[in-house]
Amino acid sequence: MIVHTIHAGNIVLPDDSRILDVGCGQDPVPEASVLLDRYLNYDGERLGPLRTLGKPFVLADMHYLPFKDKSFDFIVSQGVVEHAENPALVCTEFSRVSHAGVMTLPTQLHERISAWRYHKWFCVVENDVIHFIEKPLRLFPMRMEGEFLNFYHSHPGYFTLVYRWEDGIKYKVINFSTEANFESYLELLREGWGIVGR
Repeated sequence: MIVHTIHAGNIVLPDDSRILDVGCGQDPVPEASVLLDRYLNYDGERLGPLRTLGKPFVLADMHYLPFKDKSFDFIVSQGVVEHAENPALVCTEFSRVSHAGVMTLPTQLHERISAWRYHKWFCVVENDVIHFIEKPLRLFPMRMEGEFLNFYHSHPGYFTLVYRWEDGIKYKVINFSTEANFESYLELLREGWGIVGR
């Protein structure tokens, strides 16, 4: 089976794979066995109305997935986990209910340009560990137009982070308000700009 994702490309899985699409929103994965989203109606963070493609749909929060351990072979999560109040809990739940999966998230560059107020984390991958780094409260969006807009559409790797995992997600959550050694994470942000370890 080939799973068609927007940002992670095509993923080859066994034909009998059970796939959960978490935060399916307006662009569900057609090959998913089950779709899950927190909202039925437009919530201001989604780019369009919910679509379910006639698939089994579960209304639930990704922090508390209503499934038994290892119910799925693969989880797809596209542009969702950066919204999480508690990404550690989300990663734990993903690892609990599935054997493997893929997350796509905005790179730090994309976050700085777009300055989404409802995204709570910069996401950086280093040494196969995904770091969720608390965003400052104030970022100012940049207008994407002209040649930069062309660059944006022709170079998606600079703007989308793809994190594939198996047998559990390796993660670290860094809150500047509580992290004693935050200088090392500032360095991670300076070096990576969201594309380290790709």
